[in-house]
Amino acid sequence: MRFLISLTILTFGLQCASFSRVPSFPRLESGRVIFNEGGTRPTKETTDALLHVLRELLLMVEHRDWSKLPDYVSKKKGIYVDLKGYRSFQQLAEDVKDRNGYLYLFYHDTAALRAGTGDKGQIAVRDLVLNAGTIRVDFFMEEGSTECEMKLSLEETPKESYRMNQPVFILEDGQWKVYRLF
Repeated sequence: MRFLISLTILTFGLQCASFSRVPSFPRLESGRVIFNEGGTRPTKETTDALLHVLRELLLMVEHRDWSKLPDYVSKKKGIYVDLKGYRSFQQLAEDVKDRNGYLYLFYHDTAALRAGTGDKGQIAVRDLVLNAGTIRVDFFMEEGSTECEMKLSLEETPKESYRMNQPVFILEDGQWKVYRLF
């Protein structure tokens, strides 16, 4: 009898273990804060404000909705939507309205991204983020700096971290704005 109970428990445990983790919004974890030698470490208030903007951007990715992105972009400087893809503020305002455009394809839809590029190895940012579990955020800035670059490390899928661009944020009129997306 004990054998049957043990076998049942073991079988149930193996079946449960075979289910993959359900993708969900990642937890953000502050990592290193790197600043110029001899300078003053950026305040927790500064890093918290930056994490807040990053969290809002990640929520846009999770919800597949960029409509609020212009609220977080400098009207003067615009944004890099990837390493080379610059958009003025006006161009971005038009781009976020196009649900079939680059922002929605690259960031939200792996199947469409693969079809569009012909590369089966492509993964949309949304899928990377939802499978990350925790994203460790390292901050790179200088004392009194009005710019911060972040390194995002996907803790549960570290080999995929290279797919994430290092986002850049700029301080404009007392508010942190995204200058380069992840």
